[in-house]
Amino acid sequence: MENKSDKKIFFRNINDQKVLHSIVDIIPRGTRVYLYGGAARNALYHKLFGKWLPQRDYDLVVIGDYKKFIKKLKTIGFISGKKSKVFGKMVLKKPLVKKPRTLNDCLWIDMVLREHGQILSLLKKRANFTINGIALPIVQAFQSDWQKHIVAVPHALADLRDKKLRTQVIHPIDIYAVIRFVSLGFRAPTKIEIKQILDKLKNIERWRFERDAKKVINYVGSKEKVLKIAKKLGIKINILNYENCSRQSE
Repeated sequence: MENKSDKKIFFRNINDQKVLHSIVDIIPRGTRVYLYGGAARNALYHKLFGKWLPQRDYDLVVIGDYKKFIKKLKTIGFISGKKSKVFGKMVLKKPLVKKPRTLNDCLWIDMVLREHGQILSLLKKRANFTINGIALPIVQAFQSDWQKHIVAVPHALADLRDKKLRTQVIHPIDIYAVIRFVSLGFRAPTKIEIKQILDKLKNIERWRFERDAKKVINYVGSKEKVLKIAKKLGIKINILNYENCSRQSE
């Protein structure tokens, strides 16, 4: 028998739960679909601390016949979402109301698509912080023993328990993720790691900067709060100014 309190870990509301359950029913034979990153991490965080972390969408890894899977998603009401600028990724959304007007009126899924591969190898290559290197087969998400099926990179579970940020693979936008997590009480990466992240930030594209600068401001509450946290971390540049971040300006 399923444990209802465990199910609440994963889903912000009953609509999300119903939609994600419908996804389980259409997975092609031989194809594996995982909740990963934020969705899996937040489930464990809630289990550990009884609190929610903010979540805008559900990240999925699809390994196998993803083209057939996408076609089936469209038969249950998913439509194209934001255009992805990254090869091997796709964003779809399913309206939850008749006339969607805000982002929250839809359930968004951000998918990594692969024909072959192993989930752990992919997590090691993609996850920026160890705490994001966590995945769960979506077919297990509705089971009371879901926690037994978690796949995680080394240190991920311990770092989540300790609320510690440890870099694994550095991306140009990671400084904004650091600010978001620190605002929630996570311990910052080491000074060396922050320097490595800032070195990557110098190569950020303008569209990424604009997206993530806006995201971190909304997340933390204001520009002033973002810059205050950055100052405490020893960051001297204005990370909300594109020219300060990039070697090149348009």
